[in-house]
Amino acid sequence: TAVIKANAYPFNYVTCAQAQEIANKKSTADYTNSLMFGFQWDLVMKYLETKGVASQADLTTDSTSWGNYYNNLWSVTSTTAKYSTDNGATYIDTPYAKTANAAVLLTTGADSSFSKMGIYDIAGNVWEWTLEYTSNSSYPCAGRGGGYNENSGYPASFRVDGSTTISGDGVGFRPSLY
Repeated sequence: TAVIKANAYPFNYVTCAQAQEIANKKSTADYTNSLMFGFQWDLVMKYLETKGVASQADLTTDSTSWGNYYNNLWSVTSTTAKYSTDNGATYIDTPYAKTANAAVLLTTGADSSFSKMGIYDIAGNVWEWTLEYTSNSSYPCAGRGGGYNENSGYPASFRVDGSTTISGDGVGFRPSLY
């Protein structure tokens, strides 16, 4: 079951279509839930920039200082978070200090350093499927935000072209409730 809260295991190994189906199941009589549209993601980026918590360079060039990427170092001191060094097969209790380049998957919202304005993990941890389509007919789905097993060259605003059949340990989604 997909949940929206801190210290949850990332819902990964999901294709774009599967992510949308799971997100839709969280809809209620009063609210609709779906994957984020590309423009919603862009509006979140603009919101973070406008509020002064992230510079345009943080969002478009380098989100290393506040994202979980392969090539950044960080410490998670929370005792409720967990981390995985085997692509999510098993999780270990924190605290944990990443002292060398490594692929370390974290539970959601593992540390406040990965948050801007209470929005966790929008940079790094797992790529997030959106409802945005790319101009590449072979890879029409758009993933956003970068992944834990990628270098920080994929900042929070980055779009990656994805196949409708791609899934993996570094691919998840972020539902939008409206």
